[in-house]
Amino acid sequence: MDNKTQRPLAGRKHIAEEFNSYARKVMPANAPATQRIETRRAFYAGASAAYFLLHRAVVYSPQLDPEAPAIFDAVEHEITSFAQDVNGGRA
Repeated sequence: MDNKTQRPLAGRKHIAEEFNSYARKVMPANAPATQRIETRRAFYAGASAAYFLLHRAVVYSPQLDPEAPAIFDAVEHEITSFAQDVNGGRA
């Protein structure tokens, strides 16, 4: 079992986990800080757009997975927190 399946779904930073995996695979180790910051911001912007589109389609579905609301809440909190960090100059 990998680390993702051992941890509870709610409360995890799903987007951060995916970004870190992506960055390890495609970003050069010596990438400048500006590249890392802008790549992370773009990744979160894409995730945010996808989230809000899917949220409207899935959350109101009559065949909703019982864990879906907790996952969506965790991802929404992560997106909101990241946006606040960007606005505050911390990300």
